[in-house]
Amino acid sequence: MAKSRLMKGVPHNVLGTFCSRYSNIDGYWMFGFLIPHLELSDINSLTIDLIGDCHIRNSLILHTVHRRSVSVFRDQIGKAGFSLSHVRSATLNISWPRQDIDGQVNLHKCEGRAVLFRVCIVTSHGRMCDAEMKMFVAPHNPRVEHRSGRLS
Repeated sequence: MAKSRLMKGVPHNVLGTFCSRYSNIDGYWMFGFLIPHLELSDINSLTIDLIGDCHIRNSLILHTVHRRSVSVFRDQIGKAGFSLSHVRSATLNISWPRQDIDGQVNLHKCEGRAVLFRVCIVTSHGRMCDAEMKMFVAPHNPRVEHRSGRLS
């Protein structure tokens, strides 16, 4: 029973870590780059296989997001005391409506998207554990963003 509860916490922990300010590109929160990058290709959702290797080579932004999500997932699975053999599948879905909303970045008003992050894990026993987090994401703007000293 304790192991089952630990696995249920993994998706929450993945989202908390993955969506943190430490997920960055050159010191800036990576989602401010990701959403506009995908919208240029008329894409408003992204699904990442958290178990597989990253084969994305044509986009530094997508490669960085994939590599970070897989790394966070593996770290959180390990911290919960599991190995990847306990997981049948694991995905991260990032989606957003194409509707601007008003928000703030460092007390500056700006437009952005309400982005939904969802992690879904299916265990080797067929149990599903999932979690969602909705966040405001504005396009990258170095005039209002503070650059992190922790570079990726």
